[in-house]
Parts: sequence; structure tokens; C-alpha cells
Amino acid sequence: MVVNIHANGPTVYAHELYLLKGAAPGSYQVTIHLYASSDCSGDPLLSLPTATLDTNAVGNGEADAVLTPADADGLRGSTLGAIWTVQGPASYASACSAITLD
Repeated sequence: MVVNIHANGPTVYAHELYLLKGAAPGSYQVTIHLYASSDCSGDPLLSLPTATLDTNAVGNGEADAVLTPADADGLRGSTLGAIWTVQGPASYASACSAITLD
């Protein structure tokens, strides 16, 4: 599960929470893939590794990432498509989500 919170503030632009339950135990890399189209068609404009997530013996784990306004330079005012992937002992991908960056 990904919770994508857009505070749009002067210090915290977005706060993302990542949660795996019942996954294969191990260490995972979380990456957000941003697309020019809100339906995630075509190749990603940017793939940004955001967090490392470690699961326990039963495959549960959580991590988060805080993005600053500087992290969104050049993308503000855009509506983009986003897919989050988790790579490690197993691979997972979210559905496409449209994100409007204020």
C-alpha cells in the first residue's frame, strides 16, 4: 500500500508512506515512476528511488519518504501519472495514479 500525502507546504511538499504485509521477507527498494500522461502511458519521465523498506520474518514492513518543494522543481503545476514499484525478494507495482502537483 502507498499513501501519498501532498501537503504542498513550504517545507514538506509530500509525505509518502509505504506498507508491505505478507510479502517475502527481506529488503526492498521503493521507487516512484512519473509519467507525462495521467494514464502512465509511454516511458517514465523520471524514476526516483524514495525509500528502502525492510520486512520482518512474516513479510511485514513499513517505510516513508518526505519530499521537499525543491524535489518538485520543474514539475509544479503538472498533472502526472505515477506508479510505485517495490523491488527485492519479490516485486510489486501499484496501479497508475494521477497526481496534480500544485
